[in-house]
Amino acid sequence: MLIDIDIICTLSTVEVTLFMTSFDALHGLLAFVALMAVAFAVLVRNDNHGSSIRELQQDHKMTMSHSPPAQVKELRVLGRSQPTDISSDTSSAPSVLTIQMPLMPLEATGYVKAVQPGMRVALDVGIGLNSPSAARWIGLYPDPARLHVFGVEGNPYVAWSVRLATDPRFANDMSTTAKTWAAPMDLHRVNATLGTLRAHHMQYSMIPAAAGTSDGWVDFNLGDYYSTSVGSLFAFARGGLKTKRRTLGKEHAIGSATVPLLRLAHLLDFVHPDAHLEVLKIDAQAADYEVLVGVGTAHLKRFKCVLGEFGASGYAVPKERYHKRKEKAFLEANGFVSFHKVWFNTAFAQAFETATEPNLCFNYEMNGPLPNLDIAQALRVRQLPTKQSRALAERAH
Repeated sequence: MLIDIDIICTLSTVEVTLFMTSFDALHGLLAFVALMAVAFAVLVRNDNHGSSIRELQQDHKMTMSHSPPAQVKELRVLGRSQPTDISSDTSSAPSVLTIQMPLMPLEATGYVKAVQPGMRVALDVGIGLNSPSAARWIGLYPDPARLHVFGVEGNPYVAWSVRLATDPRFANDMSTTAKTWAAPMDLHRVNATLGTLRAHHMQYSMIPAAAGTSDGWVDFNLGDYYSTSVGSLFAFARGGLKTKRRTLGKEHAIGSATVPLLRLAHLLDFVHPDAHLEVLKIDAQAADYEVLVGVGTAHLKRFKCVLGEFGASGYAVPKERYHKRKEKAFLEANGFVSFHKVWFNTAFAQAFETATEPNLCFNYEMNGPLPNLDIAQALRVRQLPTKQSRALAERAH
């Protein structure tokens, strides 16, 4: 069994062919009427069945349990979708033909096979080809029985470059020597930046999709030729994105592409509930808050810590979607407090206090994880009173 993107249900149709003979016109007429009645009944049943499926799908999108979704048997590989237009935040973009793709194997129980009960799980949203945080985490726990990392990236060129580079069947010395499929890849550079992920590819799953507050398709900003890591759900602002070295998103902007849009709560529904969600790192270029909301409060409270930039400078974010630092109230309402620019879950104060191994609450830019006892002490001091938590929850909504 595989988990895939763009599952599309198809409804059956009924074709009825009627025959009448001239031998008994009356009998034939009665048979015709009877068969028409049966056909009508079957069509009504199928239509009602289709309506039920559509209602179930809609309800499934709105409210997901901690159990993995039931297997859908009636599937169609091709589908049609209406992506959100990156420039106007509407569905005015042309419709596109979509296709399913397999992501990762599932257990018979419906949960992801790579994550077993008791394992650590890290979620890395927004990938840098030269600075994958997953490499640092796997470096601490280089064991597929202890840690699995999910990478989520909307830029298809970045996502598929990582998928291919970390697949030893594709990128290897043989394919380079034979000048076949992976020959154009620079294995020296690949090994320099993604060497850890290549060596421990069983611990890493790249999901080529953008993350947001809903499921569907979106016209994704691919970033700049000088930095593909600045891709976003949002277009660049008119003045571009200013950095220390240059302004990005102007004359060297790459453009956009239609990509899958995933609400992370739906992905996490496929992760065993007895797995330990360690860290949620978000670097989604002005869309961090939308990614955070898409995780859902039930899954968010399972994470020990959250790291995110939560900035919007340099992007044309529509007024109705500009979060205005709402992430602070949202995280505090769900029991998180900020300590050294990392959001820690106060529910895990005891876990940090008794931990004997390093935590994963850091990203590629940090020197490493903070000491567990320092985190535990900070959480004990900064735990929010119940009344304050309720007030923050009301403010966040």
